[in-house]
Amino acid sequence: MTVEDEIEEITAYHEAGHAVMAAVLGGRIIRVSIEPPEDDGLKRFGESIVSWPVSSDAAIYEAELKVSLAGPVAELLYRSEYAAIESIPEFAADWQRVIESALRLKPTKREQLDLISRAESWVRAFLNQTRHWAAVSAVADELLAHHTLEHEQLQESISFWVESVAD
Repeated sequence: MTVEDEIEEITAYHEAGHAVMAAVLGGRIIRVSIEPPEDDGLKRFGESIVSWPVSSDAAIYEAELKVSLAGPVAELLYRSEYAAIESIPEFAADWQRVIESALRLKPTKREQLDLISRAESWVRAFLNQTRHWAAVSAVADELLAHHTLEHEQLQESISFWVESVAD
């Protein structure tokens, strides 16, 4: 496997983690890709675009917090590594979204850190469940085959493995 192939595979698991978590938490995945647009000025390897149903701001921020953590957690699980997400430069954009969500949900730094810690533990436990990891793997396989998945393709990939998938 070339270095480029390895990066693509790791990226597929990372984006699959975001997408599966968003779908399970009630988001509608518009598109997930391991080929993001280069014309937006951002240096990214992948992207997940999610639409959230009308809900309370707090519920959406909590879901976004977990979705932001799910990509790095899925990548670390795939690589059989355990590391502090905030310490890995490649996860900086995800970590920034985690912090922004926590700021919206809790007033103090201590409460924010506690929330992030609990959410990360929950995401790790969730993705470690066989059926959820199978859903992540199924999406990663589809991303490696097609590079971009639209809503219907994602739904098809994970519907066997997860119960709460928003339409």
